[in-house]
Amino acid sequence: MTFKTGDRANAGTSAKVQFELFGDKGKTEPIQLSEDKSLRLFERGNSDKFKVDTRDVGKVCTEVTLVK
Repeated sequence: MTFKTGDRANAGTSAKVQFELFGDKGKTEPIQLSEDKSLRLFERGNSDKFKVDTRDVGKVCTEVTLVK
């Protein structure tokens, strides 16, 4: 999955980032992304890619809910 952080002033976060996938067969539990501060994730204007292994939720809805 690729997460694009906006380029507006104050965009970005150093908080824990989790998300859930919703599909026509159900949803995942919250999936927490890396907390490794040395990776400089979720900074303003960045695109961060993650490999995510999870159960089959079917056809994924286009909306992803981020959980802070």
